[in-house]
Amino acid sequence: MKHLLVLAQGTPRTFINVHGKSVFENLPFPVIVLCERRKAIHYEGLTTATAPIIVESIRFRDKEAVARTAAQWHEQVGLSGVVAVDERTVEFAAELRKSLNLGGMMPNIAERFRNKVVMKQCLKPTNLRLPEYVDCDDRQQVETLLSKHRKIIIKPVDGSGSKSVTEINSSDDLADWYTRTRDVSGYEAEEFIEGTLYHINAIVRDGEILLSAVAPYIPNAANIDFTSGKPMISVLELDGSVKEKMDRYSEQVIQTLGIKNGITHMECFLTPEEDVVFCEIAARQAGGGLILMIEAQYQVNYVEAMMLIEAGFGEQVVVATPAANLMALIGFRQCQFGIVKAAPDKSMFAEQWIRYQELPALEGTMITPSSHCTDYVGLLVFESENLGEFNLRSQELNERFNRHFDVAPA
Repeated sequence: MKHLLVLAQGTPRTFINVHGKSVFENLPFPVIVLCERRKAIHYEGLTTATAPIIVESIRFRDKEAVARTAAQWHEQVGLSGVVAVDERTVEFAAELRKSLNLGGMMPNIAERFRNKVVMKQCLKPTNLRLPEYVDCDDRQQVETLLSKHRKIIIKPVDGSGSKSVTEINSSDDLADWYTRTRDVSGYEAEEFIEGTLYHINAIVRDGEILLSAVAPYIPNAANIDFTSGKPMISVLELDGSVKEKMDRYSEQVIQTLGIKNGITHMECFLTPEEDVVFCEIAARQAGGGLILMIEAQYQVNYVEAMMLIEAGFGEQVVVATPAANLMALIGFRQCQFGIVKAAPDKSMFAEQWIRYQELPALEGTMITPSSHCTDYVGLLVFESENLGEFNLRSQELNERFNRHFDVAPA
């Protein structure tokens, strides 16, 4: 039987489901995991339903060596596909598929999900509303954009996790950004959109969307707020006009960009006038535990689904009737260097309505400010009967965590 090749760059927690188990264990085919040497321990000893996982240590920065390794495995055992779970390897995985003559997303399609300028250029011919944008290597155009909209956002064209995203509110802000940024060619500027940011997460099989999970980032507790140390909070929407609107929008984006099989994580704004405005889309699972929240709601894990689809077993992806209660996530973040003096343990979050928890910050350890939107010191997935209960529980959980979490400045 052919093996699925998994490029396991990024956190090994990506491969843990909402029940705390490996997403590999039910796969009906063998798997080869390529990972950095220091992370190999997280995969060694794991098995699929058919065989132990083969783990090979590589260095992702040496792409030529990784490509040779992939080719050797393809010649030796045969590969069914290549999976990328990290934004940084999406295009590389597409290059491997092309060079090894495998099915799946090719480089021309992968670029549409990586380069924020290219993706918006592809969407321009549609009737979808897009933010006005310009390349940052043309400073005059950026200044004109700022003058027109009074507030803009500058971001890397191939970034993720809200890293290096800068809000510009004045000419002085813009001048300071250009002074601090050595290479501006990898950045774009776009108009600031007032509204609530949503994420829409799709599973696509043979061009059909099997599942579209829609949720807002709660204002003032969103992905972009990590520098303040505020938590990230999100709760799924199961029905209603907003979900229907987001579903239609996501479907049109996916069809236009041309992905036929895989998963997507799209972000867009809902303005006060209830217009949907595109932000960006990625051909990978949502990060920061969001797929665990979705799994608790729909009983399907997006990483497992992606591996099944990539290996040619897409018919085994089954989406269950969603749970009646609303599933939500709260990820705790912090904004200072220091030594953890006190930290909560799992016994402090033992309620049955708390469906999943990670508490990685331990007493006596050094921590640094959150460097991206999902850089957590704690994570909880929880359920509520309705939005009113969700609001109360998210506030109470945040207060409870902060009562037991104390950091001494370094």
